[in-house]
Amino acid sequence: LVPQTRGSGLGASRREGRPMETKRILIVEDEQVSRTALADLLAEEGYQVDTAGSVAGGIAVCVGNGAGPQIPDLAIVDHKLPDGTGLEIAAHLKQQTPPRPVIVVSGSAELEVGTDGNLTFTDSEAIALAAGAAEYHAKPVDFPSLLDAIRRLA
Repeated sequence: LVPQTRGSGLGASRREGRPMETKRILIVEDEQVSRTALADLLAEEGYQVDTAGSVAGGIAVCVGNGAGPQIPDLAIVDHKLPDGTGLEIAAHLKQQTPPRPVIVVSGSAELEVGTDGNLTFTDSEAIALAAGAAEYHAKPVDFPSLLDAIRRLA
């Protein structure tokens, strides 16, 4: 999967009427419709947006695929991805200087089959925050609330 970039990077975001540098946001979401919709909304807000559909794709964006690192100012990651969890990307971004904030999005509780065969609920929010996520947003994501978090954290 080839990561995609949206936003020209030329338009400056505005906060309190002052132009600011364009912030780079990484979205890692395996559902293409959700990924594209969020990327388009953030590009309209003036952010430069990179996208990926997997942990490997998200890490590839960060290391730059030979084009130099493209470390985002903030990442929005789905908790459950086809090749792992968004928390793997969070761990990678925590090692950067300075550490980059990560917002995890997912269902608030997920049903899993335990090793004993019994069904149990896991609390994705508690797991994400304990792993160092700056914030957690349950799906379906409320865009105004998410945008407020992005403005505070990026």
